[in-house]
Amino acid sequence: MFLAALFGVAATIILNMFALVAIGAILQRDRRDLDGFRGLSGDFDTLVNEALLSSAVAATRRDTPRRTEQDLIFVLGNGPSMRGFDFDLLRGRTTIGMNAAYRYWDTINFNPTYYCCLDDQLVDTHHSKIRQMFEQKKAQQFLLHENFFQEHGDILGDPALISREQCIFSLYRQSAHRARIAPLFADPAFLSRAPHYVTTGAYAVRFAAFLGFRRIVLLGIDLKYVEVIDGAVSAGGPRLEMDTTPDSNPNYFFDGYQLAGDKFNVPNPADFDKDLHMNSFRILLDDFKRLGGLAEIVVASSGSRLTEEGLLPYTDVREILGAAA
Repeated sequence: MFLAALFGVAATIILNMFALVAIGAILQRDRRDLDGFRGLSGDFDTLVNEALLSSAVAATRRDTPRRTEQDLIFVLGNGPSMRGFDFDLLRGRTTIGMNAAYRYWDTINFNPTYYCCLDDQLVDTHHSKIRQMFEQKKAQQFLLHENFFQEHGDILGDPALISREQCIFSLYRQSAHRARIAPLFADPAFLSRAPHYVTTGAYAVRFAAFLGFRRIVLLGIDLKYVEVIDGAVSAGGPRLEMDTTPDSNPNYFFDGYQLAGDKFNVPNPADFDKDLHMNSFRILLDDFKRLGGLAEIVVASSGSRLTEEGLLPYTDVREILGAAA
């Protein structure tokens, strides 16, 4: 019996080794497909572990209601293409808003259905307002950078709040809060061969797919940035701080988006080929394609690099709203 048991253990080890090699070969092939993106190799071992663990974790993640393919959601970026946009068109529609746009929403009494903020510096600046939005139930659910919970640990684990570290295996593995938060990284919407390419815009799209939406409309995702605007000063590394409030802001759809004292990051830091935002969408679209087309995504505002560079089709927002009426 001892020999039989020993043989069984050995066979299991060998099978696991073959599985690991097979998964590694697939991921190695996929990594070659993204040779243009620096830094990908640093997460290769993490991705192998993620692939091995995903089937087990998928059964334990928090259940999320899935919607029909007829339901659509609007992801609201904050690019200048949204200047003058009539937000009344979206009242009663399902939306995801992000970052400091609440400064404009408050002036027109508009609230998005869901909210995202995944920039550590923005969370540092706006965490008190985000907490207020949560307490006033101004959005149904929030996807936030984990630093938010350094200031508001008392609400960590609330079902209306998702931490970024729940969505990325390497962060979840290192988290001191694993006992209080559900692992979500195995959901197809968050599976990625380059999970460290995180922007709020790209992960808002992943969030929409996670929620079950299969028709995703992008507004204001322009991906055209002046890297250091007037009034911004270095705060070390990729971090910036507004020394003064600019008279006009070329990066956003309203000039009061950034005020004196606001902290934020350079939009496209050197560590991500100085094109983080565009690369994060390239990776997102490639991930979704490999999953069999996880969602239909269209751009509905003019001037986006996503349409100019042929990554996504354009459809006028009024045409989409008319078809959905």
